[in-house]
Amino acid sequence: MGVTIDDDLASARDALNAGDDATALRHLLVAWRATPAAELADAIELVGARAAAALHAPGGVTEEDREAAWHAAARAGDPVMRHRLLATVTDVPDDRQMLVRAEQLVSARDPRVATMLLALATEVRASLVHHVPDYWRPLYRMLETCGDPRVRARFLAIDYGPRLRHVSSSRQTAFHARIAKVNARIAAAYPEAPPALPSDHAALVADILELARRPLASAAHDAETEAALLAAVRAAPADDGPRAIYADWLQERGDPHGELIALQLATQGIPRWKLDGEMARIDTLLEQHSKQWIGPIISCLQTHEFERGFLAKCDIAWAERDVARLPTPPDPAWATVRAIRGGLPATDEHPMPGLVYAVGLDTPALQRLAALAHPPPLVTLGWTCPPGGNAIEAVVAYERVLPRLPTLRGLEIGAQRIPDTGPEDFPWKWRDTQLRRLRVATAMRQLPAWAAAAAASQLETFEIRSGWNVTLERAGSIAIDARWSASEFDERFDAVCDALDRLPPELLRVITFNVSSKDLWTLERRRRMARALDRHPGLAEIDIYGFTRPKR
Repeated sequence: MGVTIDDDLASARDALNAGDDATALRHLLVAWRATPAAELADAIELVGARAAAALHAPGGVTEEDREAAWHAAARAGDPVMRHRLLATVTDVPDDRQMLVRAEQLVSARDPRVATMLLALATEVRASLVHHVPDYWRPLYRMLETCGDPRVRARFLAIDYGPRLRHVSSSRQTAFHARIAKVNARIAAAYPEAPPALPSDHAALVADILELARRPLASAAHDAETEAALLAAVRAAPADDGPRAIYADWLQERGDPHGELIALQLATQGIPRWKLDGEMARIDTLLEQHSKQWIGPIISCLQTHEFERGFLAKCDIAWAERDVARLPTPPDPAWATVRAIRGGLPATDEHPMPGLVYAVGLDTPALQRLAALAHPPPLVTLGWTCPPGGNAIEAVVAYERVLPRLPTLRGLEIGAQRIPDTGPEDFPWKWRDTQLRRLRVATAMRQLPAWAAAAAASQLETFEIRSGWNVTLERAGSIAIDARWSASEFDERFDAVCDALDRLPPELLRVITFNVSSKDLWTLERRRRMARALDRHPGLAEIDIYGFTRPKR
């Protein structure tokens, strides 16, 4: 008499008891191919994860090396390594490469393969939506032939509606018509439900599941080690040392996050154009894994950017500007952020020790900043006044927090609509503080008042934003940047000239004037601007697109 499913299940249970997860996995796969029951598939997922816990994924120096190593491992057919391979099927930039990987694994008759294929079908990649036959036809064919009866119920249950909300109605119609045909083929390929196990077999599988859920000693140790390494990174976000140690630890376990950290540490400060291969790999890793590495706070981010392997810059989405909508409790992932716009999620429990740039804050955010026991080491702080709002509460909060921000050098006073406000409307104590840079958003007619106030302060750079950006630098230059359409140009041009006419001449010394928007500069406008600048005796040179001459 040959080996029966009873024998394989009993052998799998005994192997788990003995700590031999790899042998247990092989016996379970044999049993599942004989009777593809859902409970057996669950046991294979759990035992496969245990067996592969300490296994490294195939790697290599170049993209070609990594791909060759991946396919060599797939051809070897080791069911333990297959667990790692399935987790990295999508670690390629091209959809066709991804499907070639999937096709190499589907012949193994392994329920974990079906789980991977269903994930690809659920994701709705761009190729799928845009009717690319080389993507969806192989994918659906593999789902029909992978031999896992769970596919029928799981595929029919996929709700594509939310994933297609940004797709045109005609493409949605075509997509749903294609899905209906696939549903019919999958329904014909599989029974309505996976086969049920006899009671004695079910009892053996229950024992196996209980054993498989026992925590691995090595896994528990790894979790503690990783928590300590992450804590070190977050406690010293400016230090490369903890990141390098964490990267080594992750790479030893085949985790792609370790590769990203190592790549970004090695390439920091090098121009992107000199790093074609490295930047392509970095972009691929971020495209595939950045949301997972950021964690729950990704839901409230409009944009995000990684540096040295971790979230470093981000914009809070407009819908999340109300702090009550930010994930609670506060997430430690904010600790590595050094530049943020639109919100301040720092708390005393989870501070942001690397945050140096925070702008677009509303008054409640500024008040929360003032209430922190240990505020971040900000170098630039930006507050945005809502339409019709007043600055009194923000001023009070700013004055409370300023003495505890010894590193602060730049202040931005913004507005959702540019108001006609002057220095007297913002009684911030910036004239006699450590601030060196001030940026305000207001009407151009306020330039003389703001410039005079800035000249009486310790500021090194003052910028006014009013459609045209005007920057005054002490003993430096005045730069006016104009990038507007013809319909907007006349009014803004006259406003700048009028402001320069009223600007005290003594404020501009040893200064060069530069302005852009070449196509809108007529000879008459150049002369008009030159006359406005002629009032300033310290102006050394005028440069207005082809109208350059020494200042007389």
